Amino acid sequence: MRMNVYSRNGRHLLVFADQPQWLVVDDVGKDIADNLFLKKKSIKQIVASYPQEEREVVQSTCAEIVELTSGSKENEVRINKPLTSHATIAMISLTRTCNLACPHCYVDARKTKGIELSLKEHELLAKQVKEVLATNDLLEYQVNLTGGEPFMRSDISEIVCIYYESGFRVSISTNGLLIKDRHLDLLHQVDAALSISLDGSSANAHEIIRGPGTFKPTVQNIRMLVEREIRVSVNYLVHAGNINELGETISLAYDLGCAAFNPINLIHLGRARKSKLQRAPEAEIFRTLAGHLVTHPEQQAMFRKTSLFSSLGAALMGGIICVSCGVGDRPCVYITPEGDVYPCSNTQDPKFYLGNIRERSLVDCLSKKQPVYVELQTLDVDHLNDICAKCDVRYFCGGDCRGETFKVTGDLYSPYAHCLDRHDSIIELMWIVSESPELFAERSAEYVMNADRQA
Repeated sequence: MRMNVYSRNGRHLLVFADQPQWLVVDDVGKDIADNLFLKKKSIKQIVASYPQEEREVVQSTCAEIVELTSGSKENEVRINKPLTSHATIAMISLTRTCNLACPHCYVDARKTKGIELSLKEHELLAKQVKEVLATNDLLEYQVNLTGGEPFMRSDISEIVCIYYESGFRVSISTNGLLIKDRHLDLLHQVDAALSISLDGSSANAHEIIRGPGTFKPTVQNIRMLVEREIRVSVNYLVHAGNINELGETISLAYDLGCAAFNPINLIHLGRARKSKLQRAPEAEIFRTLAGHLVTHPEQQAMFRKTSLFSSLGAALMGGIICVSCGVGDRPCVYITPEGDVYPCSNTQDPKFYLGNIRERSLVDCLSKKQPVYVELQTLDVDHLNDICAKCDVRYFCGGDCRGETFKVTGDLYSPYAHCLDRHDSIIELMWIVSESPELFAERSAEYVMNADRQA
């Protein structure tokens, strides 16, 4: 039994890499675990070594630890379906053009490289996405319209209607600056969900990313949307230069009436690979979030259905494991403005190209017989490389993003581009879950319920 121990302030985090399980114990719990797994003592021997008045508690603790660690990866269900009642099954980029030139943009948005899909082509695409990917009548399926800047398209309202009338919940990723009063009635009518970029609680922090003069109108437009009862989520690009404003920006979003908040660490794709921006340590992000939410409980609801922090924390709490990042194994697709098809937005590379919807149907592009899919579906963190295979949190990481890793290293099977940072962040999140389980309980319960249905 391989057990790694991380200690902090008289508490001990025990990670059982191969089960996979983890728990936080006091000194007595650690002593029991040491005797069980390192010294190979029997429960009877361990109990007998304690004073009579402590033996009942020790006996119970031994039984709990043994039960917790008796499983194995092979007994777990491979999760390849949504763990929530709603699922984003398509990210559709409407345009590469953008009114901004952000230094981190993963698609390097500037100008469209070809002819964008027409309204007729979006009508056909919506029909095909529904037929191929929206196969469970019990789920609410969502299409995310992105860019570039989606509101650069003069026909954005018509495109929104196409996907809404096809039965999808419509979400739009936008910087929020081009939303006009003429858009509001439709956005409210179709119950659109808008994800708007807000990268600081001050103009200086936000405008380092979005450019001069963007902070005030962004805040004004968020307020305008919320007043019209349109759901707004904030996407917050976290980097080393603005992590100090994370808590204040959460409070700002809450005061504006935003429904959700999603902090996203810098990823090294697109322009970010040449940018001077530096990633913030993920563990620091998690600890900052936890500290803020514990002291501002009224703001916790904004995190129940968004963010790596809450989804990974819920998975850790519920014992949900993963053997890969899920690319190619779950019902989702990314489509460029010109109709190129990729497994996800981070895999925009010739290696992962699945076809073009102008040349072949979406069902053909997404055929599991395609060599790309055949390879992606074999990804398993135990067999990526020696580093991943020996990692004590590998089943909670799954090797992380294969798209970003391939772009940075040129090797699909390399350790994640920010491997040590991800490891440390998972360990930190285990501590946080043990200290503040209320932050993750609701989402974890939903995960466990839906995972059980897949068993």
